[in-house]
Amino acid sequence: MKEQQTLNDRGDTKMSWFDTGFNKIKEPQHKDAPQDGKLRRFFCPNNGSATIVFLDDFNGRFKHEGVEVPVVPFAFYEHQVQVDGDFKNPHFYTCLGRGCPLCQRQYAKKQVFALTVLNLWKDKEGKDRATKQLFVMPRQTTLLLDAKMKNKGNLVGLKYTVSRSGDKAPRVGNDFEYEENVGANLKALFPDVDMFPFGADGEAASEYYQNLFQPKSENEIVAFLDKYNCTDGYTFGGGNVSKSPRKSGGGDEPGDISY
Repeated sequence: MKEQQTLNDRGDTKMSWFDTGFNKIKEPQHKDAPQDGKLRRFFCPNNGSATIVFLDDFNGRFKHEGVEVPVVPFAFYEHQVQVDGDFKNPHFYTCLGRGCPLCQRQYAKKQVFALTVLNLWKDKEGKDRATKQLFVMPRQTTLLLDAKMKNKGNLVGLKYTVSRSGDKAPRVGNDFEYEENVGANLKALFPDVDMFPFGADGEAASEYYQNLFQPKSENEIVAFLDKYNCTDGYTFGGGNVSKSPRKSGGGDEPGDISY
C-alpha cells in the first residue's frame, strides 16, 4: 500500500491503513476483527448458493492522498482473532501497520477487499426479504469480480446468484451467475431496508467504509488480547496461543476460506 506519513498518539509515523481499487489486487502481498460490528459479513453456505445485489457504484471516485481513486473495492489488511477456539464467531481487527500489537504478537494479517451487498432471502411466508451485509473477500474473489465489472461496466444494482463449491472455496463464494438488473426498482422492492451506499456519492461512500473499518487503538487491542484466551484465526497455533484453535467441521484450512 502507499505510504502516508501520519502521527499517532506517541508521535511515531505509520502507514495509511487502507487503499482502494481493483488495481490493488495486482500489488505484491505481505507474507507476513469485529471492526465491522455494525454489519454482519456475508457468507455463502458450503456447497450451497445465495442471491445478492451489489450496492456500490463501482465507478464512484473520491480523493485519497490528493489523488482521485475508486471507492471500491475498499482494500486493507486485517487480523482474525478467535476467543477460546471459537471459529464460528471470530473478531476482525484492522491492522494498524507499524506498531500493531497483533503483528508484534505474530498474528498473521491478510489483505481483504470490502463491498456492500443485499443478501436476498424468503421468510416463512415466502415473502422476499433483504439484509444489508458486508461482502469482505479475498484476493481470488476480487479478481473474479474485477472481470465481471469490466464486462458489465458497473455492478451496482445487479443481482447475482452466488455459489460455493466446497469448504476449500472462499466463504463468500467462488461462482457468480448474473440474473438481472434490479437497480431501478430496488428501493421500491425493499423500502424499509437501509441500502447505503446505494445512490451515494464517492466521498460519502468512502467515509462510510473508513468509519466501518477504522482501526482500534493500540490500547484497545492489547486490552482485548490480555483479557481473553485468544488465538490466531488465520494461522493455527499462531498468535497469543495457549492451545491450537479448533478446525471447523468442514476441515477448513487457513487461507482464503477464512473470509
